[in-house]
Amino acid sequence: MRRFLSILASVAIAACGGGGGSSGNSATSGVAALPNVVSAIPAAIWGTADAAHAADVDVAIDRSGVGLVAWTELLNGSYQLKVRRMIGADTGTKLSTAGDAAAPHLTVDAAGNALAAWTQYSNARHTLWASHYTAAQKLWDSPRMISSASAVASTLKPDLAVDQAGNATVVWQQGDGRSNHFDGWAAQYNPITASWSQPALVSDGVNSAYGLRVATNVSGQGLIAWEQERGDGSEIVSQPTDIWVRTVSTGAAWGAAIVVNASAGKANTVYVYGEIGLGVNAKGDAAVLWSQRLLPSLPMVVDAAMYSPTTGWKDAASIALNSTEDCHEPEVALDDAGNALAVWQQQTDYGAYGASNRYVAGVGWGTAGHFVDSKLGDTFSPSLAMDGAGNATVVWYRWAGANAIDLMTNRFTPDLGWGDPKVLSPVENDGAITRTFPVVAVNAVGQTLVAWGANLSAVASWF
Repeated sequence: MRRFLSILASVAIAACGGGGGSSGNSATSGVAALPNVVSAIPAAIWGTADAAHAADVDVAIDRSGVGLVAWTELLNGSYQLKVRRMIGADTGTKLSTAGDAAAPHLTVDAAGNALAAWTQYSNARHTLWASHYTAAQKLWDSPRMISSASAVASTLKPDLAVDQAGNATVVWQQGDGRSNHFDGWAAQYNPITASWSQPALVSDGVNSAYGLRVATNVSGQGLIAWEQERGDGSEIVSQPTDIWVRTVSTGAAWGAAIVVNASAGKANTVYVYGEIGLGVNAKGDAAVLWSQRLLPSLPMVVDAAMYSPTTGWKDAASIALNSTEDCHEPEVALDDAGNALAVWQQQTDYGAYGASNRYVAGVGWGTAGHFVDSKLGDTFSPSLAMDGAGNATVVWYRWAGANAIDLMTNRFTPDLGWGDPKVLSPVENDGAITRTFPVVAVNAVGQTLVAWGANLSAVASWF
């Protein structure tokens, strides 16, 4: 069930200076202060209707620092998709055409051109749609359906990635009429011809596959990752699942699908629970993270597999602090040198904290620590973004008891590690489940855009 939310966003240029305090990650030394805000986009007020009925949200930010936000809102009895550029007098453009829109995703290329992809529910099923924004004309083109018109089941959970020239890849899961069965699909956008390819099967079409993620770098190199059962989904008892990946390119042939969790004797015992995190850097180095149990009775940990376009895949490794606490919601990002930063929620007997680990190229993963401990309140829904130099921002919701919730943030720099957690914005105290997840995006020079939900508010502001 969707909640009525208002959405706020903040845009700032981050200065990469340090500060005082103590590091929260034992894998690094020193401290990083939150970035100084050296400039900000002037406030712009949403209309009351937009603010009071907003739901899903995604963000992107171009190389000049102009942010882009997509959201759905309830209008005239249906959820409609809107997009807005965070500049000038732009008050938003409605993109969806009919039925209920959901799951918007945004990307932006080096020229400021953008793509939006989303699902629409009509005629008893979800279909996948997309629209392209041309920066020179400041115009969104007419939405077009990407999924097959002859599909017999719904298109769900899309993900979207773009290279610097505007070539894009979208992935999604879709049924074929079998009970509880899904396949992984993909299509690619060509900016020269302004056209989408026909949908192509990503998974094997036999075993049930879902939870697809895609990431590409500026050159169009990247990965698709997904969760795949050892069965077609028809079994009453849940079957063990694996994490599968394929290398993907916007200008060359794709690689074969392989399993990345089947290492160190885990092939027949691992119980993967998805929650995939995926990141790719400018050289094509990549990281895939996921949550898993070795047996149904054991706690859930975070595992990671690292990829190099020259040497291939390394064996998967557990990167959590210990194997006695459940771990959820892993996120990962890489810098241009091949170093990676991972964050996730880790649960204890008395709360949940924000855990972290860093991968150093040529060395490996360090000892996990945290970007915030549970003494400051429970951590949930972390979102991570990193620039090419390795400076990262994480945002999350803190639940401090009595339904008091704050939007929190912390800053990581390679030389100083994690800084002290800060409150970015108080959020009304009407309960955690009413929140839209916080999201963060960063461009190559570290300009950062954050969006989050603020229930019970009549107006939302961009600042």
